[in-house]
Amino acid sequence: MLLIQPPTLAEAHSGLYSLAALASYVENDCEVRVLDPVHESLEKTLREFTPDIIGITSYTITYPEAAAIMMTARMLAPHALRIIGGVHISCLPGSLDEVFDAGVMGDGEETLRDIIRSGTRETISRIPGVCYRESGRVKVNPRGPVDTATLPVPRLHKYAPQSYKNGVAAFITSRGCPFRCAFCYSPVMREGVRNYPVPWVADQFEYALNTLKANYLMLLDDTVCSDIGRLHAIAEELEKRHLDGFNVAVNIRSSVVTEELCLALRRLHVVSWNCGFESGSDRILKQVKGSSASVEKHRDMVRLAHKFGFTLNGSFMFGMPEETVEDMEKTLRFMEFLIHEKREGRYKGGFWFFCATPFPGTPWWDMVRAKGAVSANMDWSKLDIKSWEHHLMLDNTVSPEQWEDIRRRAQRIAEKANSIY
Repeated sequence: MLLIQPPTLAEAHSGLYSLAALASYVENDCEVRVLDPVHESLEKTLREFTPDIIGITSYTITYPEAAAIMMTARMLAPHALRIIGGVHISCLPGSLDEVFDAGVMGDGEETLRDIIRSGTRETISRIPGVCYRESGRVKVNPRGPVDTATLPVPRLHKYAPQSYKNGVAAFITSRGCPFRCAFCYSPVMREGVRNYPVPWVADQFEYALNTLKANYLMLLDDTVCSDIGRLHAIAEELEKRHLDGFNVAVNIRSSVVTEELCLALRRLHVVSWNCGFESGSDRILKQVKGSSASVEKHRDMVRLAHKFGFTLNGSFMFGMPEETVEDMEKTLRFMEFLIHEKREGRYKGGFWFFCATPFPGTPWWDMVRAKGAVSANMDWSKLDIKSWEHHLMLDNTVSPEQWEDIRRRAQRIAEKANSIY
């Protein structure tokens, strides 16, 4: 089996951890290789490796790229089963391109194992966890979530050596999210939160430190800061194993930040936070992130990050549903507040901004689809978060001139903030 990620993802090593996790799970069932297209040739690998199964992972914005890669694979290895997994197909199975024999939805480990053991073009539709085409329609054969306690630590040194460099390694400690942000696909991908067992997390730390020789560890899951008791349990397990000499970065939500959390994070060697600020407007924050979100919580987070010595990086969005120019002005003012705090030595870090985008599997997608602006057969480039040309949810009270003015000013503020050291 050959597992691939589109070059756009490979350039940021975004999908290598997930593919290494899958490869590690099925390595006793088949010979498996993970292709990093930045460093390896697809054509040469297909000729020399001659895989029986070719799998590719994809986000929505890279879906056309993934389909094009599989068209090449179909020409060079027509006998091989062609599978796609990842966020996009899990959230929008109806978009399954005819070049794929099936899509793997949600947790892929057990589904991929079953495909290896018994999957053919004739039988793959009977395997739980796949979507497939039949009589011109896409059908779904559902499967429950995997038990995280049964999963091996992803063997990055074997399957994704390019994913950890210069002492930096990234991994997850849980799957799923308890929050219901309007812009996030997590509820569709995985209901609830499933934590990896504490000893398993410690194994992953130990593997990163001793095998990968990493000293800066990035925890990629969104919920690692949601359970203070679990953070202390992980830290205690690491201390028992005498693991030291490393720093950690985490994703964080401002509504959960307390002094007690800060103490737990310091014990876990955390030095850096990454937060989705999203907006400087309370009204918009509560619409997109729920009642617990507020600008005051953002300010408290900035204050506590300074008090406990954490670097704090964050991101903002513009063009959200019902967001007026006044709301956007409030966001710009909050960005200016961060510049002021940075100049005064009370904020370490930077921030950036994006165009709000309705991705499949999110409440925003459902809202925009009802208006006919998106579909399972659309031009996926219109969902590029860096493009301000399409702005599929921009409030009709915002003129093109105002929209462009907001973009220019946000760019100027972000560049100023990120140039201050």
